[in-house]
Amino acid sequence: MDARPYPDTVDTPETAVCADLKTLLRSVDFPISRRELHSLAVRSGLDRGTIAALGTLTDEHYECSFSILRELRHHGELRHTA
Repeated sequence: MDARPYPDTVDTPETAVCADLKTLLRSVDFPISRRELHSLAVRSGLDRGTIAALGTLTDEHYECSFSILRELRHHGELRHTA
């Protein structure tokens, strides 16, 4: 007997539906702090590369997703993840 639940019966957290950074940023309530964004990315299950890239952000607070993506691209930290 298999003890694992069937995929359609598993309750997933609301934030776990984010597959990538852009999807996550669409669901974020701005303004958001760098620390809150990093924590949300970890809880959402984003890949390690994206979480590491978010760790390089320099501003304490962000008013919109554009500024986050621009900073990550400017520093070359965001490759194929967004």
